[in-house]
Amino acid sequence: MERISTIAIACVALSILSAAQIDEPKPSVSNDGLTAEQVAIYRAALADFKPTPGGSPQLANITAPLGRQHTAFEKCVAGIPEPSEQNTHPPVHRLDSSVVAGMGLPLVAPWEVPQMRIGPPDPKSPHLGLLTLSEIAFDREHLRAIVTYDFNCGGLCGHGKMLALTKSGKEWKISKICGGWLY
Repeated sequence: MERISTIAIACVALSILSAAQIDEPKPSVSNDGLTAEQVAIYRAALADFKPTPGGSPQLANITAPLGRQHTAFEKCVAGIPEPSEQNTHPPVHRLDSSVVAGMGLPLVAPWEVPQMRIGPPDPKSPHLGLLTLSEIAFDREHLRAIVTYDFNCGGLCGHGKMLALTKSGKEWKISKICGGWLY
C-alpha cells in the first residue's frame, strides 16, 4: 500500500511540473522582415564567429531571445534596455538569405538538425554544429546594440560570445566583446 501511495504522489508531482512547463510563455515569431540594421548587425556577428576546427556550422533560421541569462549582459547594458524590458514577450525573428549572402553558411530549422554526436569534431561529418544568433537589443538612438551568438557542436563542444556594436555611418562595427563562453 505504501508503494502505491509513493507512486501516486510521484505521478501527481510529475503532472504538476509538466503543467507548469506548458504554461511558460514561448516567444512568438515576428511576421516582420529584418531591417537593414538587423541584417548588418547579424553579418558583423557572423564575421566574428570562428567555427570549431573541423566543424562545418549551420545557422539556425530563427533567432533566440536575448536576456539577462547571460552574465555578460551586465557589462554591456549601459543605456541599452533588455529586450524583455521593451516588450513583455519579445518576438524572435526568422533569418533570411540576406544575413548569410556570400558566406557559404546554410540556414536550417533548428529542430531539423540531426542529433549532434558527443566527443571531438569529426572532419568526415559535413555538418557538426548549430550556430544560433540572438535577438538584438538597441539603445534608444539605435547607435549601439548587443547581440550574442552560440555555436553548439554536441557534448562539450561549442562556444559563443556577447558582442557590443556601434554604428559608424551606415556600418555596424564590433566595439567590445562583453563575454565569451566555451563548452
